[in-house]
Amino acid sequence: MSYPAAITWQGLKGEEMVEVHSLIGPSLGKSPVAPPKPKREKTKSSRRQGRVKMYLAEKGYGFIRSGKADYFFHASAAEPGLTYLMSGERVTFEVGEDKQGRPIAVKVALAS
Repeated sequence: MSYPAAITWQGLKGEEMVEVHSLIGPSLGKSPVAPPKPKREKTKSSRRQGRVKMYLAEKGYGFIRSGKADYFFHASAAEPGLTYLMSGERVTFEVGEDKQGRPIAVKVALAS
């Protein structure tokens, strides 16, 4: 629908009205968009479950398999009282980083 050039809106001529409408027209009748809500921290426990893949007691380290990833762990990362682990045992752990920034298992405990 086109309007004759003689019709004006608050002093604007036809071409100026088209320009203004092209800028504000699509938003007419819509409420302003609310700003995005901030992301919430996950409330789930950060502990993961896995199975001991290998543990060398004489060396004091081993590996835990969780999903498709293997995590290195040292005996010092085990919860107090946990002195020996066998292959296949279910454990829970948290993921930390070693000095080079690689993911490792920390706070290792037997799964209940």
